[in-house]
Amino acid sequence: MKILQIAPSPPDYLGGLAHYTKFLSKYLGEKNIQVDLLCSSLTKKGTKCEKFSKNFRVIKKKCYAFADNDNALRMKNPVFNVLTYLLRYGKRYDLIHVHSYIYFSTIQTFFYKLLFGRKIPLILHLHGILEDHVAQTTNMLEKLLFLFKKYFYDLTFGKIMFKIADVVFSVSKEDLLISHEVFRVNLKDKSKAFYIPNAIDLEMFKKVSNLKRKFIGYINRLSTYSGIDLFLELIKKYNEIDKNQEFLIIGKGPYLSDVKKAMEHYPIVFYEKVPHEEMINFYNMCTVIVVITRSEGLSTVLLEALSCEVPCIASDVGGNPELIKNGITGYLFEKTNVNQAISKLEDIKKNNEYEKFGKNGRKLVEDYYSWKRVVKQTISVYKRLIKTSN
Repeated sequence: MKILQIAPSPPDYLGGLAHYTKFLSKYLGEKNIQVDLLCSSLTKKGTKCEKFSKNFRVIKKKCYAFADNDNALRMKNPVFNVLTYLLRYGKRYDLIHVHSYIYFSTIQTFFYKLLFGRKIPLILHLHGILEDHVAQTTNMLEKLLFLFKKYFYDLTFGKIMFKIADVVFSVSKEDLLISHEVFRVNLKDKSKAFYIPNAIDLEMFKKVSNLKRKFIGYINRLSTYSGIDLFLELIKKYNEIDKNQEFLIIGKGPYLSDVKKAMEHYPIVFYEKVPHEEMINFYNMCTVIVVITRSEGLSTVLLEALSCEVPCIASDVGGNPELIKNGITGYLFEKTNVNQAISKLEDIKKNNEYEKFGKNGRKLVEDYYSWKRVVKQTISVYKRLIKTSN
């Protein structure tokens, strides 16, 4: 079996989608499935092919736009060419698995499917951003992008892609419901739509007992979509309650200067980027992780934190309620409600629920979000699709 995965960003990029495609490809390769991951290099260098293992290689293509500036557009839609690769090599693959529906690379993949590769099964894998975000951002550029998405992209390219896709995967149950409402995906057809969540390496992310836990942590893009403006507001208000509480921020994005300004006034430790294999240490230095996003698929940050037995609080959006069970693995709070988030942080401290939430979170991840489980589900669908296409 030979599979082509297509994603907007390379596997070494700090982001949930990049990690997902990297580890899915890795574990599929360990099952003797040949996997090529076609992605952008996010640089203006030419095509580069890297072999990660015996059955897994990454093909990075030159990025033509938004490659060198960390602005609101770059990770929304890096512009790179996958169509020429598909025209030349597409028919070598038994199946194409393309990630997210909002990217230029995804549009090209469906153009190829429609005109040249009708017999090759195509999976469209959703990774969030199906919700209506227009009213959820104060950034004018992002607002214009979301208006374009809602009133043009979804009504044209979006509907075409969902109709052409042989199968739809989603990392979030909520997004499957939205895909039914907006794009008419038939959820009753058990051969068409599948909930296949994010997963993590349980050995890579686990509790480290010899590290002191002291931070309230934020690990995400520095954007309004991810809620960094809300987290900075949380820091300001929480500092009035406890001036000794330290905060950890890891991420990069349009709010970089705001974070650096906040560091002049509040006890913030900040890193723009941390190698993924070192993230275990930073999770284990946090008492609580805060996911304060305005929208979410199924948060990799939540999964990794829970696997490290770190309690979490999260906004009640997207797939967050699938992971954060109130009073069991952490607490949910109303979207954008900073005061309620602070109240939940105080509840955990007052009731000393750190250990209870940590152990419950680890068990939840072990039971439902291991790569072993996700790869088994994925291979099962692959085999059925390939069999019916022959």
